[in-house]
Amino acid sequence: MAIIDTFLKLMVERDAERLVLYSDRPPFLVRGGETLELSMPALGEEMIQRISQEMMGPQGNPEGTHNAADGTDFGYRVRPGAPESSIEVHVLGSAPRDAPVAEDELTRAVAGFTHGAVAPEAVGIPAEVSFPNSPDPELMDLLEQALR
Repeated sequence: MAIIDTFLKLMVERDAERLVLYSDRPPFLVRGGETLELSMPALGEEMIQRISQEMMGPQGNPEGTHNAADGTDFGYRVRPGAPESSIEVHVLGSAPRDAPVAEDELTRAVAGFTHGAVAPEAVGIPAEVSFPNSPDPELMDLLEQALR
């Protein structure tokens, strides 16, 4: 099972419209305009890149549709960056790909979550970055704890 599928399962269970992952910050959900912090450690840049690769697949599309393990489709947008990258996943129908979430909305959500921090500016992840196909057991344990 892909790492992102664990997050998507949690997103559905919590009835959230959006999942937002920033490197070096704990993940959070957005439900009804409210930011819901996930009780888990921050994800490192390497992990965000790994999850990005899972979602983008071999085509490397930074925006598109991801088919979860349970067959559910989610829209996504990957924003490569330095020092931080981000991944935004949404329930299809809540934010169509041709009408992405406003930068101000994400900035407010991140600022609210990080108690005043400013959202990162996007730059680029090298296309040649590759990651192993098997999930990190330590991360899987953390994700299982977050689900509980």
